[in-house]
Amino acid sequence: MKSASAKWLLPFWLISYLTVQAAVVWSYHYGRELPRGAWLGWAPIAGALAIGWLIIAFVIMPTRPAIRSGIAALVGEVGQGRAIVVAALAVIGWVWTPSRDWLRPGFMTMVLYLVVNLMGFILLLILLQHVSYSVRLAALARQFHGRLMRLRSSTLLVSASVWCFAASLLLCYGVLRPIPHVWDEAAYVFQARIFAEGHLTSAPTPAGPSPILRTYFTWDQPRGYSVFPPGWAAVLAAGVAVGWTWLVNPLLAGTCVPLLYLFVREVWGPGRARYAVLLLCVCPFFLCMSASLMAHTLSLLAALLAGVGFLRGRQSWPLAAVGGLGLATLFLTRPLEGALFACFFSGLFLRNLVRHCEGFRRAVFFLVACIGPLLWMGFNRAVGSGPLDVPVDRYFEQTWGVSNQLGFGANRGLADWFHYLGPGHSPLEGLYNLQFNFHSANEKLWGWPGGAAIVLALGLVARRGPRIPRGVLALSLMLIAAYGLYWYHGECLGPRFYFVLLPVMILLTYRGLSVLGRALHTTGLTVAATLVPFTFLVHIPRYGLTHFQNMRGISAQARDAVRDPPERPAIVLVDDADPHHYFFCAVQLNDPDLKNDVLFALDRDRSEDIEALRRAYPDRHLFRFRGGAWERLATSVGTPGGGLGPSARQAPHFRAGF
Repeated sequence: MKSASAKWLLPFWLISYLTVQAAVVWSYHYGRELPRGAWLGWAPIAGALAIGWLIIAFVIMPTRPAIRSGIAALVGEVGQGRAIVVAALAVIGWVWTPSRDWLRPGFMTMVLYLVVNLMGFILLLILLQHVSYSVRLAALARQFHGRLMRLRSSTLLVSASVWCFAASLLLCYGVLRPIPHVWDEAAYVFQARIFAEGHLTSAPTPAGPSPILRTYFTWDQPRGYSVFPPGWAAVLAAGVAVGWTWLVNPLLAGTCVPLLYLFVREVWGPGRARYAVLLLCVCPFFLCMSASLMAHTLSLLAALLAGVGFLRGRQSWPLAAVGGLGLATLFLTRPLEGALFACFFSGLFLRNLVRHCEGFRRAVFFLVACIGPLLWMGFNRAVGSGPLDVPVDRYFEQTWGVSNQLGFGANRGLADWFHYLGPGHSPLEGLYNLQFNFHSANEKLWGWPGGAAIVLALGLVARRGPRIPRGVLALSLMLIAAYGLYWYHGECLGPRFYFVLLPVMILLTYRGLSVLGRALHTTGLTVAATLVPFTFLVHIPRYGLTHFQNMRGISAQARDAVRDPPERPAIVLVDDADPHHYFFCAVQLNDPDLKNDVLFALDRDRSEDIEALRRAYPDRHLFRFRGGAWERLATSVGTPGGGLGPSARQAPHFRAGF
């Protein structure tokens, strides 16, 4: 590595890695505008150029000796058999498998992901071998470690909490924008607005047009409510009440910091708990999820609270009660995860009770946790026909005629939601969902060169270092197996179904960094310090300029373009198929009780919808917003209306997603 022939090796691969990252950004914004024929022609050419470029790089640059020495060091650290497992998991995480469209843009995207991860792994090995020769960096790492261990825990936790809060808030306003981007978020906000007014459901709405005046995953039978569990909406209602909806998740992110510290301290001790807190602070998956309006930050907080309360509940029944409250909150937010955690904790409780005749104080944990299922069943009964009549399951059955429950079968789930490997849900599709989420974790968990799969796999097979409790791994496998039975992969901002397992991922990452450090004759802290800059200088800007910037085409510009009709009071019909997602942005402006002076309805291009709206709201003007232009509809059914035309009221044009 110190030879003159290798002095340009690191700059070459670093520049190449950054160049391909820039190509990914370019393809996201401009490649999609190419005609289909161009995609079909460019995809094989791009793949051939990428493979040819790698071969030339291996021949011209002294890359092979550097890679060979790095891989040999890793194999020597973990063993040959375990190294094969690491390689297999890495490839599974690197490959993005398109479900339907293999040529446009699937093939090109798959090639880009594979090239970026392979280049990142090569860069990782070369970079760490260079770092291992730096005496100054090693001295700085030892100095940092000493200061971190001497730092008061309260100072560390307060600083880390403030950082997580501020970073999530900055991502919320600077990248995602403080508006819902998926139907789940819109439904949560809808229910939170109802809770903020002190009600369980909204007032009755006109029966005829009610289906086209609501978002997906909300109902009017006979009163309005969200079909999702009420836990997150109840917490979000506090932000709605004061007009700071966007502030709730960043606050929860800051609260997760001390809970993670307490959990890892119980498992691994206070020293490693400090490093777990630092890893949480630089985790883009955690920060981006906390910048959204999704429920998963609350589920993580509740799971950590339950874990800490259960572990400490043997010494103190108040702590056990607080942990039970966390488990109850988890059940109210994500019932499947709450049920799995309850089963896991029950098994541990019974084992300790039989073996050690202790744990009676922990009974308080389960007594308080029962509040969650009771409130959940009470909500189901209030909005449905019984305590076990789950609204979201009933919604799927009556709206789309399919089942939303766990399991396999031809009637499970929607066939056209992002993947389709056959009718219903099958074991093959479950494996596809698992691989899809593992690839998402590889890309979005840390944002390091080579992805997270290498580090997680090394942490899983490491022979030395602190061991992860078997119970924690068993709970992780239970959750992974349970979501394998669900028809939808759930990927959004990362593998969100597995967000509650983030503490386990952090433990695996700590072990994986230690393996890399020992193999390359440095420390895990030095390895982390080398990789973290890529998170903030490469990964977050890349996704901030692509997938997360006005995510899924949802933007404040689209909402503002449609919110101001020519006359009020009015009803505006908005097409759901518009590429700017005007209907999604507009329908969120509807009050749960439909009392605002401008109501937005789904334009299904049906005369009976217009007639139902006329009869329900005879005193309102009726407009259609389509193609960026306003059109006045008939003053009465059967009477032609006057179009305002693009020249009279043309909405501003913009590119969705950037």
